[in-house]
Amino acid sequence: MIYLGAHDQFIHGIHLQEISSKCIWKYKLESSCASSPQLSADNCRLYVASLGGDVFAFQSDDGKLLWKQPLDKAIFSTIAIWNEKFLLVGCVDQTLYCLDSRNGQKKWTFSTHGPIFSSPCLFNNTVYIGCHDRYLYAIDLSTEQKGILKWKCLFSSMIYGSPFVYDNGRMVIVGSTDGCLRILNTQSGEIVCETKVDGNGLFSSPVVYLNFILVGSRDDYLYCYKLLS
Repeated sequence: MIYLGAHDQFIHGIHLQEISSKCIWKYKLESSCASSPQLSADNCRLYVASLGGDVFAFQSDDGKLLWKQPLDKAIFSTIAIWNEKFLLVGCVDQTLYCLDSRNGQKKWTFSTHGPIFSSPCLFNNTVYIGCHDRYLYAIDLSTEQKGILKWKCLFSSMIYGSPFVYDNGRMVIVGSTDGCLRILNTQSGEIVCETKVDGNGLFSSPVVYLNFILVGSRDDYLYCYKLLS
């Protein structure tokens, strides 16, 4: 099965076959979906965020609605599932929400100073998220009761794309709208390297594969950089 949201306001559950595919179920939301649905580890639950500011949980096999949690404003970022018990959701109301995956209830919130379009990046007990306030945040999740700021690093422009953690959790890389890629130490939040990609800005999320960084740019190019030790 594959699951997708669309601007037609439907969530689709599609069964793929070798020759053809078949839509098994679909559910109409009250608004469009701009982020990727997330599937639980046991493949039983599907979590979806909408531009209407709602978070949904569905049974993945038949599309039955399990719960719905309204938030304040639009959600562009993709949900991150933390320990299968919690959902981390960035919202344009300047808030990172932690929801109980069983019922959608709010467990805690973390406030920033700008809208969040970046998707949360989880590694061990830390979540990294970029923001329109020009900060990259590292939030400690060691306690389930609240998210505690570990560090934040001020960039020269807004962050739309999602961070990517690599090197066994020692480094995190992210792009920003000034067209720069920056690599930070995950323990200290210190910028250890930065490079200018282009002048049109970076809105996409970089990935690291082997010793290479891949990132798309608004100048219509995909860039590949080699990591040097």
